[in-house]
Amino acid sequence: MPQHHHPIFTALSRLAAVFGAGSGPTALAASRWRGEWIRPSCLAGLEAGGVGYWELDLPGMTLEVSGQGKRLLGRNADAPFGLADLAALLPAGDDRLTLAVADGGAYAEDFRLPALNDDGRWVCIRGRLVGGEGGERQRMAGVILDITERQEAVAHVVDSDRRQRLLIDELNHRVKNTLAAVQSISRQSAKRAGSLDDFRELFEARLIALSQTHNALTRQSWERAHLDELLGQQLGPYPSEQVRLDGPAVDLAPREALALGMVFHELATNAAKYGALSTPDGRVRVSWDVIPGGVGAELLMDWAESGGPPVTAPARRGFGIRMIQGSVMGELGGSADLGFEPDGFRAKLSIPLDFGRDGVGDEPNMKPGVQHGFSAARAK
Repeated sequence: MPQHHHPIFTALSRLAAVFGAGSGPTALAASRWRGEWIRPSCLAGLEAGGVGYWELDLPGMTLEVSGQGKRLLGRNADAPFGLADLAALLPAGDDRLTLAVADGGAYAEDFRLPALNDDGRWVCIRGRLVGGEGGERQRMAGVILDITERQEAVAHVVDSDRRQRLLIDELNHRVKNTLAAVQSISRQSAKRAGSLDDFRELFEARLIALSQTHNALTRQSWERAHLDELLGQQLGPYPSEQVRLDGPAVDLAPREALALGMVFHELATNAAKYGALSTPDGRVRVSWDVIPGGVGAELLMDWAESGGPPVTAPARRGFGIRMIQGSVMGELGGSADLGFEPDGFRAKLSIPLDFGRDGVGDEPNMKPGVQHGFSAARAK
């Protein structure tokens, strides 16, 4: 747009006509001001400090910008730069310069240069009206500064505050979930316990299992937990020759880890009290695999016991069965097939994996397979 057609130029021209009326030989005053007030040494000092200088002559509507000022505005130091060029850099509809001239106040503008002119630099322009020899307002003068570091620091503080609020919200969410889990554990333990000592034993064991899962998640910044580590926390105390794991390394989202941690605790506790781990000859083999799907991956697990006491199906569902099925089916949307076969208890679990769908991570992490007795995954 030609300079004389630019909205800012038009508005300032009207104001300049008012300021210039009866002012006398403004060109002479401007010349005297440039030569005597703004000395070359002063401009050199501004340049050395990385500060740009600008001056708007109102009667002539001429904008002069120092070389450093042009560089700060994304131009070459020797390139032409007029009022329309400045207006093109300002935010659309901005009229603060015009208002400052009209009101006789200070001009202040902070803005980010358009991508076409620079790499996202932030600059501030400050200025005020300067009177001529007769006291009339003949020009506006000021400085141009690079404030990119300041703006980045402000943005960093804002982002830190935002992340802190998110962390507080997340912490509040986790605390509520943990308290709900503790309440459920307490209620179910009380139903199953025959005495206060039984309740204390059941309740403490389940709290420890919950705490171990929290520790596993904390080691991974609550982004994920490793499947074999959760198994190790529950099966690690038993002789390694009695326990075998077979499957790829899998990362679980926090919701999956918390639910499966309690499931593994219940399976291991039942095996130790009534199943394969209650006798020296008993064996527990846990195998798993991850099957890719159209929507997401699916974790298939097989907990197979052998060599223990004869197994008979219970007359009614106890807490352990209800908890396993409730966690897998209710909380994780999977399936749990529990078989009380004569040669050993068996649990087949199918669980859709969230990891990678809730912003927690990428696809399930399946590293080279894990095949070992339990010494390699023993709980710490």
